[in-house]
Amino acid sequence: MGENETKTFESYLLSQRSSAEVGFEVFLAIVILLVSVAGNVFVIYAIHSYRKLNTVTNILIENLAVTDICMALLHMPVWISTLNRGRWVLGHVMCQLTGATMLTFGSASLLTLGIISLYRYLKIVKRNLYSKIFKNRKTARIFCLAVWIFSAIVTTPPVYGWGGLEFVEKFATCAISWNIKHVSYIMVLLLGVLFFPTFLIFYAYIQIYRLVRANSLRMEGHYQSRDVASIHRTAQIARSKSQNKVLLTSFVIVCVFLVCWTPICIVGLSEMAGREQGRGFSMVAIYFMFCSSLANPFLYGILNPRFKEAFANIIKCFMRNGADDTGHETAPNDSSKPSS
Repeated sequence: MGENETKTFESYLLSQRSSAEVGFEVFLAIVILLVSVAGNVFVIYAIHSYRKLNTVTNILIENLAVTDICMALLHMPVWISTLNRGRWVLGHVMCQLTGATMLTFGSASLLTLGIISLYRYLKIVKRNLYSKIFKNRKTARIFCLAVWIFSAIVTTPPVYGWGGLEFVEKFATCAISWNIKHVSYIMVLLLGVLFFPTFLIFYAYIQIYRLVRANSLRMEGHYQSRDVASIHRTAQIARSKSQNKVLLTSFVIVCVFLVCWTPICIVGLSEMAGREQGRGFSMVAIYFMFCSSLANPFLYGILNPRFKEAFANIIKCFMRNGADDTGHETAPNDSSKPSS
């Protein structure tokens, strides 16, 4: 690569940072990478080692974990290297490649989130339709494959000349060009992999909230109007707690989704409208976007009681094996039949 070409990838903003700023940004990025990999690998290990987690839902969650691991291992190291060096050094071809793969992994993650919300909506709100669409695990795997194929189709056109990928100094990585001349592709990308999953997520969890809330109110009225046995009241209280957990989980998922993806959309749309965002807000936006890979294992794993039980068993198993002089490892297992 020639000297002139190298200069086109250098970032004035990145090169003006102090050593402390560089160190902090690199450290924070490394933490996001390590936690993302560890958390998602833990989720996948739990699914395959604990039979109670061998469900249709967790096939989708495993696919989400795979997208996040790909983002962490195949894109974040390049991002961290650029943060450290203060400029892009890998050339034009690698810029196009890393930009396209970041789009693909991010799109696959968003679309998987949308499919998970659709699955939960159908399972809770539309039971009859659920049994027709999500018939078995094979159907869930087909959905996962479709997510990857659709993501690749939608995110690779810039490589062929429709849309653009470029080094974005505010993000310290190669990403989609938000230039107005690429507006046709940008709109297709936004509609296909951002607005559609966002609408699906919000619609699904709002409908789940309404149904759970309505059932809770109806049950409260039922038990207030009749003198029932205490055992029935105890069952109602337990059911109400379960419903409240569903509502809390739904609320947390929507909030984290907004926190992770809204800033990056604001930066992109502002740039397309001719209003530049400062580097500070832009860096917060890209960090939050990458944090979605970190947050998903907690949202779809730790908030799930079965995952919490599996994680506890895995940790106990590792601790027990660590104290075992023979070094013999046994994966945690559960003899119960997998649920659908």
